[in-house]
Amino acid sequence: MSVLHIRQIYRRENLKTILACAQRAPGDAEGHVAFARFQRDMLQDAFGEFRLDGLLVTTSTTNSAFHPEQLQCVFLDVSPAILESYQASKVPDPFFPLVHRYPGRAIYNLGLMTDEDWRKNKLYTEHCSLFGIYRFLRIGVQYPGKDHHFVSLDYIAGEANDTWKDYEMAHFELASFPFHLAWLYRYNALDAHRLKTYFERLGDLSASQITYLRKYVNSPWQDLAAQAADLGYSLGGYKQSLYALRDAVHDRLKLPEQSDGNDTFKSLRILEYAYRFLTMLGDPVQPRMITLEG
Repeated sequence: MSVLHIRQIYRRENLKTILACAQRAPGDAEGHVAFARFQRDMLQDAFGEFRLDGLLVTTSTTNSAFHPEQLQCVFLDVSPAILESYQASKVPDPFFPLVHRYPGRAIYNLGLMTDEDWRKNKLYTEHCSLFGIYRFLRIGVQYPGKDHHFVSLDYIAGEANDTWKDYEMAHFELASFPFHLAWLYRYNALDAHRLKTYFERLGDLSASQITYLRKYVNSPWQDLAAQAADLGYSLGGYKQSLYALRDAVHDRLKLPEQSDGNDTFKSLRILEYAYRFLTMLGDPVQPRMITLEG
């Protein structure tokens, strides 16, 4: 999965297509499945070689330890019996709390556990294997203004599906975000105007630009030098990119030129205003390494 594929998803016309489909598909169970199918097809069209064997869209409420209290799912090419099995098995799921402790980060089972350990894990032997699930990748985001209410996307593949190899987890995170936003709209957590505004601000941005913005709005305790170091970029290059984005945002928002000496719009603070919603995605690199111990 290359950054060029991600840019295809963020093309302005493609975000408009996502918006239109999110609005057009009925809000009932059948409509949710139709939108999930649209999401799968768009991802596969964008990434060519990438294939999903199933997709779960889950809304969840968690306790303070980020363990599930309530779950509701949309099932695409997955038996609805999977939810009943998951809830009835009582098998510990070490991945679920991580999805919710680190919003926006991709939690890949075979990235956190060896193949041998996964095959021995009770979550696999007593649950996932019953439904042909060998690998899965989960990414969740919080409902706006709610600390323990999430919508997560589970990408599912069987053992024979080898199209997932050599992918950057951060690319999955970026590619999924417009669909997270669309699902939040479909579940009435965002209104149409706000979703359209978010898509307008994301339209035609590159993967690198979104990563810069994501890091900037999620790291208020770090100075620019520390942020750049976290990303592995030079301070000069990072600052130059942020100020170029600042100028583009100024034009997009049609802000007035300041003639009274007020330099608010000349600072980077306008990025915090325009892209605060990227806090739903969380810091892209902290913690550097996510482990099963959290």
